[in-house]
Amino acid sequence: MIVLDTNIISAVTAERPDPVIINWLNAQSPSELFTSTVTVFELWIGVEGLPPGRRRDELGHRTAQMLSVLFVQPPLVLSEQAARLAAALMGRRRRAGIVVDHRDTMIAGICLAHGATLATRNIRHFADAGLVLIDPWDEAAGT
Repeated sequence: MIVLDTNIISAVTAERPDPVIINWLNAQSPSELFTSTVTVFELWIGVEGLPPGRRRDELGHRTAQMLSVLFVQPPLVLSEQAARLAAALMGRRRRAGIVVDHRDTMIAGICLAHGATLATRNIRHFADAGLVLIDPWDEAAGT
């Protein structure tokens, strides 16, 4: 099970989709790809943050299309278990003086609750979460 972070999906819904990510996604089994409701929220924030007009409409269309085509399963939710795991991670981070966005911490909690791997470009946001992480851009670069 691989959960796709927002930056992975955004790389595909961009006006010029990133060929590295398209190739990486094509190499994955569709039944293994998931996202979270937190990522869906972040994607739609990106759309809704644009002023009304053609650009916003096109991004909204690409986002809706990608979410319906890319995933066989519905997005993973922040269940009670995931929320507790995210809260424990947030508590450890606060005690250590580490500041990470709440949304990324919720995504980490969802991945922890499902024993999922997280595909993201933001490795440093998740490095202390105890997750298996994949950076498709690094894989493509051979690092």
